Amino acid sequence: MYLVQRDDVWLASPYRKPGEKPISHQTDEHLARKERVAKDSEDRDCHAGIESQTTDGHARLDVRINGAP
Repeated sequence: MYLVQRDDVWLASPYRKPGEKPISHQTDEHLARKERVAKDSEDRDCHAGIESQTTDGHARLDVRINGAP
């Protein structure tokens, strides 16, 4: 385990040391699905963002969809 500081909060991270680039454990299929969901949402006039922070900043969403058709 490593301690990683994000926005003045220290978090435990099993995957990297402070300052190292994050390691992606997401499969190509998972990444393609995120892109598909975002594109389909945009096609329906809803703004979509990939890897968006939650409003409280404590989590990261695969895809955030704002608005409804």
